[in-house]
Amino acid sequence: MSSSTHSLPLRERPGFHVALMTLSMFMTGASGMVVEYVLSTISTYLNGSSIQSFSLTIAIMMGMMGLGGWAQRFVNDKNLIDKFVYLELALAVISGFSPIAVYAAFSYTPEHYQLVYYFFVMTVGFLVGFEIPFITRTNETYTKKLSDNLSIVFAADYIGAFVGALLWVYILLPKMNIIQIGFVLSVLNFFVAIMTYCYFRRGTLVKECKTALVIMFAVFCGLIIGFNKVPEWANVVEQKMYPDPIITAKNTPYQKLTLTHNKVNNDTRLYINGSTQFSSVDEIRYHEALVHIPAGTLASPPQKVLVLGGGDGMATRELKKYNGVNIDLIELDKEMFRWSKTEPYITSLNDNAFDDFAEVDMNEYAEARHALRTIPLADAGNRVFFTDANNFINAYIQNSLPASYDMVVIDLPDPYNIAINKMYTLQFYKRLNALLKEDGVIVTQSTSPFHAPKVFATIGKTIKEAGYIATPYKYNIPSFGEWGWWMASRADNEFKQFHVETEYFTNELAKSSFQFGKNEIADMEVLEANTLMHPLLVRLYANESWKVE
Repeated sequence: MSSSTHSLPLRERPGFHVALMTLSMFMTGASGMVVEYVLSTISTYLNGSSIQSFSLTIAIMMGMMGLGGWAQRFVNDKNLIDKFVYLELALAVISGFSPIAVYAAFSYTPEHYQLVYYFFVMTVGFLVGFEIPFITRTNETYTKKLSDNLSIVFAADYIGAFVGALLWVYILLPKMNIIQIGFVLSVLNFFVAIMTYCYFRRGTLVKECKTALVIMFAVFCGLIIGFNKVPEWANVVEQKMYPDPIITAKNTPYQKLTLTHNKVNNDTRLYINGSTQFSSVDEIRYHEALVHIPAGTLASPPQKVLVLGGGDGMATRELKKYNGVNIDLIELDKEMFRWSKTEPYITSLNDNAFDDFAEVDMNEYAEARHALRTIPLADAGNRVFFTDANNFINAYIQNSLPASYDMVVIDLPDPYNIAINKMYTLQFYKRLNALLKEDGVIVTQSTSPFHAPKVFATIGKTIKEAGYIATPYKYNIPSFGEWGWWMASRADNEFKQFHVETEYFTNELAKSSFQFGKNEIADMEVLEANTLMHPLLVRLYANESWKVE
């Protein structure tokens, strides 16, 4: 292949050329993979179902990479380096602007946003697949052996993707605004374009490459402007998703937190991934029902309580009304806990519930086992364990610790994806039994018996099959609608009376919450229990719930 084919200078150093193109492949491999992670995460924030989003995104990316690699055979060898550079510039622009474009599509045309989302997923995959043969074709001038050429290209691409994944998990996602991450990645593609073009065109850069330089300068300016302006654009776009003004928002490694406030109604609302978590106008009804009704089935006030979820601090606020109570809180999202501990709008609602909590880091299972060996659970005081609820329970059981909780409060999101579903399974409830005292009670929020009747009934069925007496109750929460809970205990857990002064519920109102109309609970005899290997709740929630609003 002639040197003019590749637009190469006369005097070349083959070793440097191969190193340059290998570095290019490494950098583009890293940026391409992380852009797909960014788009998948945004889709999860907007639409839920993280496993589905990530699986489809990576599958589509790989398919389009194959298609891009096949399509590259129709590109001739003329000015190959120029074409590669323009390809990198296109990837830089798409990497930078696609996240905000997807976000805007969801806000302005939610019924069509997935078309925009998958357009960018497919485009990135196609262009990444398209660029790999470019590198291979330019390398063949200097690496005559095909096996060496392919090993260099693919090794650089795969190692780059691996390094990109590490940067994504440990640096980019925890430390940066996700809307801006795309522009950080675009720098890699832009740098590859500049580096490659300046090297291979260095002899004719001023005389023959004015158009390319203008395009590069325009892309550079666009990326700088985009990086600086995109947080402002994101605020405008995000506001379209909420009826009330946003007062603060935060991205954590696990979720998107948004707080709004309506001055007319004095209504503060917390949204997690776009779904209402609470409204200050009526959250007292939900949290008193969650905490005090099951506590009212106990012969005496609870002294030791395990809370799974509840990162906003509202359930903890209610539990602290019991004199001498000790609370262990399990919260996977450390940033959610600390936000609820310091954000003034939240602390004014949860009465600074987390101020006296000791923090224990034990994210991995091995850390959880070690921590539970060294921290006496009988110690007085309130603690938060930063870990997955399954890790905590499994470590508790493996360490053969005695049952110590009078009450377990499960205040987790609805089981809309596989990750959350595992905390609504037969296996989970059975293991939880090892932590509960003989006369203790478990309560779990269980979605709506009206809007999601099969989900609600399946949770009850699963609790029963785990060996408990399962008791349902419900109440209307205006911001949510008709809402339901299930209690689980080893003995009949009839509500007696409240042990503390409540703000909303009366004893009579609490007793009435156990009354259901005819056929209001779906027939549990025809339903199956929800298990880890057969996650029925995810399908029921997605396909047979919230049909009536």
